Amino acid sequence: MNVFGYEGGIYPLRISEQPVGTNHVDLSLIANEEGMQHYCWIKSMSKLLSSQKSKNERKQQYCRRCLNPLRFKDSLKEHVEYCSNNEAVRIIYPKPREGSDADLLKFKNTNRFMRVPFVVYAYFEAFMEPIRNMCQPNPRESYTASYQKHTPSSFCYYIKCFDDDVYSKEPVTVTKEKEDDDIAQIFVDMLQADIKDIYTKFKEKRKWYLTKTTKGILRNQRFVTHVRNLLKLVKKKLEITKGLKKTLLGS
Repeated sequence: MNVFGYEGGIYPLRISEQPVGTNHVDLSLIANEEGMQHYCWIKSMSKLLSSQKSKNERKQQYCRRCLNPLRFKDSLKEHVEYCSNNEAVRIIYPKPREGSDADLLKFKNTNRFMRVPFVVYAYFEAFMEPIRNMCQPNPRESYTASYQKHTPSSFCYYIKCFDDDVYSKEPVTVTKEKEDDDIAQIFVDMLQADIKDIYTKFKEKRKWYLTKTTKGILRNQRFVTHVRNLLKLVKKKLEITKGLKKTLLGS
């Protein structure tokens, strides 16, 4: 049994914990100023809420917990799996000012919801070394005197795949052993080699059957596109040698 109240709109008071698909009875609790209460049977939730929720005249499937409309029963079943973890409330959206949408929040970058196949986590350790042979600034102008610089001494990076059954590798750790070791260059070379190795492994056109946790089939063309974009991003952002060394060395 589901019970709903009314105050400027329908809202849930009590929602049955029985799963979707069982026979539910929807009731509306009406009260007057004297405190008298009366239950009314809601024959069709879609007819009751359609004019409030949507301009679509088709029959809608409504979640009893949040009163959001969905087009199909299968969509409702999937929605309830997540919504059942939340309290039963009526969601109220802000109303825009007349002739303006300034009060509405919009999100257009839907591509950022997409899961990328790989993420690289990197960490550097560096020593603070004094800067020798400093140039004398012009005392007539404002300036900042740099007297120390960061010298990279070690790094660690980890390539995380969205599914360890598809690709998995232990974290890579390198520590400077000689004074002439260029840690920044070593980092770029090793990371670039790993990314090229990933691209080579998955560049063939094939279907990948994922585990139960990830579900579904990953088509290789989309997968390779992500890897290719990742390789381009590393080349562009790190600029292979010069850009990264300038960033780390502060020169």
